[in-house]
Amino acid sequence: MPLPSRRAYALSVASWLGLGERDAAGARAWLEFSRGGFGDASTLAYVEAVVAVAERKGDAALARVAAARASLPRHPDRGAAIVMGEQLDALAGELATA
Repeated sequence: MPLPSRRAYALSVASWLGLGERDAAGARAWLEFSRGGFGDASTLAYVEAVVAVAERKGDAALARVAAARASLPRHPDRGAAIVMGEQLDALAGELATA
């Protein structure tokens, strides 16, 4: 896969595996595959939070969710940032009840 598009594709797959399939190992593998491509840091922070929650990392997952939330104002797509914020709220709620 060409390096410029690898990151976006890999982050999408990692997010889907972490959120939709709850496949922590698969999500982690695709997150690692995304390293080195081009893309915005806020999407990376968001997917790192998704993977940490899927891996049930407790306080580390809460820290990733907070870091991702802090990065959202810098996201280049305001609509996507709103959706990611809502998903991060849901993930934080999930961690609070775990």
